[in-house]
Amino acid sequence: MRIVRLANFVAPRSGGLRTSLAELGAGYLAAGHEPVLVIPGRRDGGERCAQGRVITLRAPRVPFTGGYRVLWRRRRVTRLLDALRPDALEVSDRTTLRWTGAWARQHGVPAVMVSHESVTALLKLTRLGPWLPGAVAGWLNRRTALAYRGLGSTGRKINGYG
Repeated sequence: MRIVRLANFVAPRSGGLRTSLAELGAGYLAAGHEPVLVIPGRRDGGERCAQGRVITLRAPRVPFTGGYRVLWRRRRVTRLLDALRPDALEVSDRTTLRWTGAWARQHGVPAVMVSHESVTALLKLTRLGPWLPGAVAGWLNRRTALAYRGLGSTGRKINGYG
């Protein structure tokens, strides 16, 4: 099974997310699957390693984040997903990659959102005021749930959702 994993906000020295992605990929590979991780980077590239195949797409830095980059060109990511033809999609960014839930649904690909961060905690780092981070996080979380809810192993409705 080809499991394509998409992640943003992964930097060469990022900690928890990079480690989680590497361990998940190694586990999928050991179980006989074909893991493909797609992350942003300084330039396009690709390699095979202990966690499977890693594809890097050139992406811009996000200001004020310490060097993090974001896969923001939807057409480019869509073309790559179409070429990779995943059997399953695993997405590790509920803010900028949420749209991939619709792509998965349209292509009959089971998809899951893996959340490694607290949107509320991230937003509290800004100067949005005391109540706004919770409200914005709630909105983002609801939108993410709608984008991914109900995708079963066939990409069809399950439990009345989809």
